[in-house]
Amino acid sequence: SLGGNFVTLPDFVDSTVASFSNPAGLSLLDSTQLSYTHFFYYENSDYNYLTFSWPFSKRFVTGWYVIYNNNGQFFFTKESFLGGEIIDTGEEFTPSDFAFGLSFGWYLSKQFQLGLGGKFAMEKILDDKVNAFLFDGGIILHWSYYAATELVVQNIGGKIGVLQENAPASVKL
Repeated sequence: SLGGNFVTLPDFVDSTVASFSNPAGLSLLDSTQLSYTHFFYYENSDYNYLTFSWPFSKRFVTGWYVIYNNNGQFFFTKESFLGGEIIDTGEEFTPSDFAFGLSFGWYLSKQFQLGLGGKFAMEKILDDKVNAFLFDGGIILHWSYYAATELVVQNIGGKIGVLQENAPASVKL
């Protein structure tokens, strides 16, 4: 649920990328879009991504997404202190990730777009859950039809875990 970023040509934007990776990209959409992605990875593991975007006007677009990642079943084991052998406890657990986000993109001019977004993200392993409300922001500066610069700041503002540590923020250019 932490995402990447993108730079795009105006004719090739889709909500599956813009809602999650850089909310500024939403402002380049000119139609309502709905997308669902489902991947089977390995045994009992899958990834689900649902996104929707809707242009309020020619200059303002909103989008939302839901991500659920099921990491499959794992066997809980312990290491013996006598001899270092691995002991199967017979217990199983399923780690998972979930995120829900809402993003907004503003088309300020042909050369400049701005976006802001917020999300709730949660991870679960065994009986441990961590969750946080996080914020993202992005800008796109188009130099020409074929050249653009993008700045994305992601996962700002949240504290996670029992120790209330900062979420893993990123800045991408």
